Amino acid sequence: MLMVGLLLTGCMPEPGGTEPGDAGSTVPSGGPSDAPAPEASVGTGSAVVVPGDCGEVLSDAELSELTGQEQYLAPDLPSLEALPGPVARETAQRADERLDCMWWVVNVWEGSLPLFISRTTAEAQAALIDGLLTSTLYTETTVGGERAFTSSYTDEIAVHQVVYVFVEDVWIAVVAAVAPATAVAIAERALTAVTG
Repeated sequence: MLMVGLLLTGCMPEPGGTEPGDAGSTVPSGGPSDAPAPEASVGTGSAVVVPGDCGEVLSDAELSELTGQEQYLAPDLPSLEALPGPVARETAQRADERLDCMWWVVNVWEGSLPLFISRTTAEAQAALIDGLLTSTLYTETTVGGERAFTSSYTDEIAVHQVVYVFVEDVWIAVVAAVAPATAVAIAERALTAVTG
């Protein structure tokens, strides 16, 4: 029944998982850029930012402390396949601006922690939220006072916690094989980086 619900809402990881070394998109979503991310999109009046660098979101030491495992920022970008479901992947892929980050656990081959921060259109965000609301697999909640959804799924490697936070036109996505409270704490740190 769980699998049927995930498939119907488009919020399901595809079989096979993510292969090490898969590359995702960078800020802006059209391709790599060495230019710093703007503080706010022109004309949106948005006070939130998409950080220009993963280190602005979490340092290796901060993430290591949160997870209880030594972590380091991976040289590769995460694949959008890490996001559960085609609607989530499409929303991230079509984002106006996006920061993709991935940390690896020291001395663990399959231990990655992807995090995505995307500036989306109102329509794309509404479609994603509608899918989350109709899914029986996501729980609506708040993280740092902002609208959020949580879930988890199991693959051949681990149980993964999924935390989505929406603040203005920015969507934060954390997918982590950690305890639920730790995934929320990671999302809270990302929210702080986005809202200043």
